[in-house]
Amino acid sequence: MGHLTNYSLNKRSDKFEHAGETIEEVFDPSSTASKRPLTSVLEQMESQFADFDRHAFYGSVVAIVQSSIAVMAPILYSYHRVHVEGEMPCVQLLGFDVILDEKFVPHLLEINNSPSLCIDEAFPTEADPLDAAATSCRPRTREKGKVCRCMDMTQPHFHQTALVDLVVKKIAVAGAFRLLQQAGEGGEPHEDSYLPACVADEDLYDFLRRVDEFFCRCGGSQKAFTSSALRRNLGAACGHGQLQKLDLDTLSQKYRFGQFVSHDLVAKHDALRVFDFLDLLRVVGEKAFPGEAPRTAVDQLLQVVGM
Repeated sequence: MGHLTNYSLNKRSDKFEHAGETIEEVFDPSSTASKRPLTSVLEQMESQFADFDRHAFYGSVVAIVQSSIAVMAPILYSYHRVHVEGEMPCVQLLGFDVILDEKFVPHLLEINNSPSLCIDEAFPTEADPLDAAATSCRPRTREKGKVCRCMDMTQPHFHQTALVDLVVKKIAVAGAFRLLQQAGEGGEPHEDSYLPACVADEDLYDFLRRVDEFFCRCGGSQKAFTSSALRRNLGAACGHGQLQKLDLDTLSQKYRFGQFVSHDLVAKHDALRVFDFLDLLRVVGEKAFPGEAPRTAVDQLLQVVGM
């Protein structure tokens, strides 16, 4: 479990070490706890590795965040259009899991759309047979100080507040709401515990924004993939290279069903279809501008159709 970032699995290891119960212990740079504040980990790395640069690490993470959010922008736009009426200040917390290579370069492992804000932790306990039998007859409980048999652990355990979670997650959530308030008041959002990542500076963000706008102009997920919509909106590109209107009819059938699957049980829209549309534009661009790199071909295609 050495490289897992999933606490729900890590905590079941017999080598899992809980953090301290005082602020000093939690932020102790010599701590060996399995779950530690990032600042403590970076201090330890600086003391052990002369080549490690904390500022370079933060800069690399910010770059990862900017690129990742740029890719996600069309989905966020689509969700906002469907679920939000008018201008409504919103905030979303995402969990970025990264791993460092031997040169201390961070690499993205995954992004958690709904990171845990739980502040309790489970401790295994030796319950006597009578108590264990009685507990098994009662509803499972997470009541602090009581023997519990919930799914957090296979053996009897009890729950208590994890100070490291309380401190770190309070900083994250409180900081997010302060930034939201500042944005709502028209000021320049600033929070000492946050690093700014300006997604608008990403070239990829502007490119996907144009694709999303074109997707909406073509009728979105309901109409954009029909033969009539493709002929109407991409007809200006026909005659360039090897692209013919018949190709658009063929692509309409090919992209009739989406390649991407959403597991969101609440949202009813097909936000991911914008990426099917992007793939369709790639195919059209390669036919219209053979020999060009895919990104360049789509850029030229968007210019031809007036985007």
